[in-house]
Amino acid sequence: MPTLKPNSIRLAIRHIVRFGDTDIFPPLPGIAFLKADEQSVVNILSKVEPGAYTARTAINSLAPKGRLGFRNAQQLGLTDSILLLASVIEIGPEIERLRLPIEAGIAFSYRFKASDGGEIFETGHSYRDWMLKQQEYLKANKDIKIVLYTDISDFYQRIYTHRLEGFFGQMTSSSAATAFIVKIVKAIRGKESFGLPVGGAAARLLAELSLRDVDRSLFDEGITFTRYVDDYRLFFKDDNEVYDTLAFLAQALQAEGLTLNSAKTKLKPAAECLKDLKEGTADMFSVSQESAIAALTASLYDDVEPTDDEIAALHSLNLIELLENELAQEEIDFAKVRKVLRGIRVASPETSLDVINEHFHELLPMAKEIVLILDEASKTDQKKEVKKLKSLFVKYYNEPPARNIPILRAWLMEAFVRGIFPVDVADLKSLNNISTALDARQNYLLQGLLDRRTIFRNKKYELDTVGSTDRLSFLLGAMCLPKEELKPFLDTAKKSGDDPLLPAFCNWLLQ
Repeated sequence: MPTLKPNSIRLAIRHIVRFGDTDIFPPLPGIAFLKADEQSVVNILSKVEPGAYTARTAINSLAPKGRLGFRNAQQLGLTDSILLLASVIEIGPEIERLRLPIEAGIAFSYRFKASDGGEIFETGHSYRDWMLKQQEYLKANKDIKIVLYTDISDFYQRIYTHRLEGFFGQMTSSSAATAFIVKIVKAIRGKESFGLPVGGAAARLLAELSLRDVDRSLFDEGITFTRYVDDYRLFFKDDNEVYDTLAFLAQALQAEGLTLNSAKTKLKPAAECLKDLKEGTADMFSVSQESAIAALTASLYDDVEPTDDEIAALHSLNLIELLENELAQEEIDFAKVRKVLRGIRVASPETSLDVINEHFHELLPMAKEIVLILDEASKTDQKKEVKKLKSLFVKYYNEPPARNIPILRAWLMEAFVRGIFPVDVADLKSLNNISTALDARQNYLLQGLLDRRTIFRNKKYELDTVGSTDRLSFLLGAMCLPKEELKPFLDTAKKSGDDPLLPAFCNWLLQ
């Protein structure tokens, strides 16, 4: 049977090491293993046949999306993450061939272009770039009088996976890649025939492929439009065609099992749209400042640092004042606050401690950004001041909203996993909600940091009772065992599952 090409796997590994496996969850245990042992992982996975591979389930969690909204997010295990991304990279040129041409500027988001460094998307195609292109279009086409805004309801969750399989049948490239995609997605979604995992690069490209026929239908009909992921903008010279065009779009989406979000569908005069676009792109950051923000999307393990010019661009802003102004609004704009927090992280993390302390509850839905700021601040001369925030993390772990949102609890625990705060047994008793696989994963890491050897010894001969989603974290935690005890333990672990990377991971732990 065919297998994946070694270079596709290599690029997937480099992407995950550099940019992370998702932009929502704490990074997977084992990413350091990928960075240290890239060639071994490539050698192993390039021999795996899709028919002989067993895909695993993913960790599921609600993730905050705005003040009163949530989305379902999924984090795949390490091996599934690599194989899924490598498969999508392998068919990336075919996906690009099926889409509307990039130069048309219509299907704007996530254009495929892989490089040796692990990048897989064409530059110049961010949301901000999309808004700038719309500005250019409206300025050049004065006869456009009306703009229709609309988007797709629950886009990622409603993508019909059988339709994707239909597109795969049009491809001439790797059958191994499409077989892996189908197998892994089906394992994540169980018996459901719709939905892609939210948060990773592979799903972004598959989502773009799923809208290929809708884009083509609108284009062939002569409708003037542009799209960024699930956001549409349609342009009209007058209002005679608006309703009919909207119905055409709704019908095209319905054929794909998708529906428009009526609450977000609205008409605006072109002049007002242009004003929105100017305000949105000006926002609070210049182009040079945006480049510094973009540098923060790199992996937590990436060695590339922002340049002096990028940092200087952010220093030109009073980021703390911007953050306080946003938090003082009656309706907090999560997107803006996240952007400011990312700027603070790279420019002046140590200056944010007071505002984090004062507004911790409001900022808790953005726990990821807070943890990353404190991680940077703990490397400055404010390390002692950072540690004073520990009590907030312990307190809010068991209070709303973290109490009911595993992903927030995971990020609060991540501060202890990373060593931002020292952890003791009393802390572990407070951070004791292990009702989900995500909780268990973080708990095993903390148990190991506390040298709780009995926890791991008790399961030494019962590794099958450790879930596949938290097995790597369990083995990382078990590193607290003496080496003479660890080696036979890991020798047993190598045989405890059907993950092809498990033996190499255990060997890496021993080294």
